[in-house]
Amino acid sequence: MSLLTEDRQLLSRFRAGERQSMELVFRHYAPQLSALVARGLSTRGGRIRPSSPFEVGAVVQEAFARAFTEKARGAYDGASDYLQYLAAIARNELLNQQRGREDLTEQDVLESQLGGASPNSGAAVGAAPASPEQATEERELHGLVSNFLAARDAREQEVYRARFEQHLTQEDAAAVLGLTRIQVRRLEAKLRRDLFAHLRSSGYLDRARPVESSLVSSVPEGAGAK
Repeated sequence: MSLLTEDRQLLSRFRAGERQSMELVFRHYAPQLSALVARGLSTRGGRIRPSSPFEVGAVVQEAFARAFTEKARGAYDGASDYLQYLAAIARNELLNQQRGREDLTEQDVLESQLGGASPNSGAAVGAAPASPEQATEERELHGLVSNFLAARDAREQEVYRARFEQHLTQEDAAAVLGLTRIQVRRLEAKLRRDLFAHLRSSGYLDRARPVESSLVSSVPEGAGAK
């Protein structure tokens, strides 16, 4: 038995989104979930663990952020152990992070493109003019990114502009857009995955040579996730 299965009134208030009930649930389960994540969570392929002790808190925070959405609160059946419900969400987060680490080399290429994919981005002052080949590559990239963004909803477009064109921190972007930092981080991660898939499916990543493109610019210091 768990806290929410034993206290049906608490469960009802929790499902309704009552703040005090949600805080109580968090305080009760957070230490237990942290311990589970630190030890590792079982998957079909074995046991998955955070890459470092510092990652435990981030995984737990993301698990609660997802579990506390209205949809997730309603999806909990009220009969099973809520700790295991949280653990399943944390397991998915760890698997997503593992897949991200496995794609690290390709993600580095994507980061370079995101750092300079804005149509307003230009070569550094004083840089040599781009060769015809480089200019063709840049036009292709601009077109691919523009097509990608045109298919996204307004909020995703705003997050893209704030993070990858204006180079705002996640915290500043959240303040400007009226979102939470977790929402910005989640939308940003989705944009990264989807844009990478879009560039890869187009064949651009196989053809392009990002290190030679004048579009490539590193994100200014402090513009990454904090």
